[in-house]
Amino acid sequence: MKKILLTPLIALCCMYAAAQPTAGLVAYFPMNGNFTDAGPYGIVTTVNGATPTTNVTGTANAAMNFLNPSSTVPQFGTHAINSNVNFGVAQDFTIVFTAYANSPFVHTGGFYDNGINTSGPGVWFWNSSGFPQVQFNFRNGSVGTTNGAFALGAWKHVCAVRSGGSLLIYINGVLNVTGAAGTGTPSYPLPARFGTMYYSGFSPPEYNGLNGKIDELRIYNRALTAAEILGMSGGALPVKLTSFTAANKNNTVTLKWQTQYEQNSSHYNIQRSTDGLNFTDAARVSAAGNSN
Repeated sequence: MKKILLTPLIALCCMYAAAQPTAGLVAYFPMNGNFTDAGPYGIVTTVNGATPTTNVTGTANAAMNFLNPSSTVPQFGTHAINSNVNFGVAQDFTIVFTAYANSPFVHTGGFYDNGINTSGPGVWFWNSSGFPQVQFNFRNGSVGTTNGAFALGAWKHVCAVRSGGSLLIYINGVLNVTGAAGTGTPSYPLPARFGTMYYSGFSPPEYNGLNGKIDELRIYNRALTAAEILGMSGGALPVKLTSFTAANKNNTVTLKWQTQYEQNSSHYNIQRSTDGLNFTDAARVSAAGNSN
């Protein structure tokens, strides 16, 4: 009897839990019921009305919720002015997080603003083009995602990268759009904001508060690579495997597996091997698509 190896399926499923890059990390906000910085500099943060909520897996107190149904912004968070995340004219950087925007669309919502109106970086979403899109600003230059890239009522992995003179946005690990950075000189007169945008000429300065959730926000002082971003987003298999068993009976192997959640999953490829090196497809099984 030939031995059938099941390693490929297990290896693919484990890719979702790949380690997050640490090189260049200057701030890490897990959003576990607060805005505490778990990064190397312990940046001081405050909570202003935002509340703990469930994350993409349904885990309680694992993300932060912002209920801002109008232009008034009672719910947001801040982090102190800090030179490690206040990037200058020549500095490459990356801002990466997961986000959920409630449907129906109410108004523009800020994800992270560290001086958008003074040429600093900021990421938010709006529908000025007739569809929800993520927008990324730096030095008064701006780039926005294409139609369908950011859907309301669904978690999305968002990565905004400044690399040289270019601004890039990745959605769920895939490059969606590239544009040019602006020419302004960044300044940082106020603490940064989570879940809102701000302008020093307003009183209070907050506006366009998010009606949704934010989780796992990281800031790097370098441009992450496409491979790193893909790995952070979960790669090509947006599922979390909770159990996997195989039973042999009368030369037939029965496979059983269970997922905790699936996002936009299409199918599973089942492969077999007699030597552990060379594999061929044995079956294709439809996936759940979207489930918890």
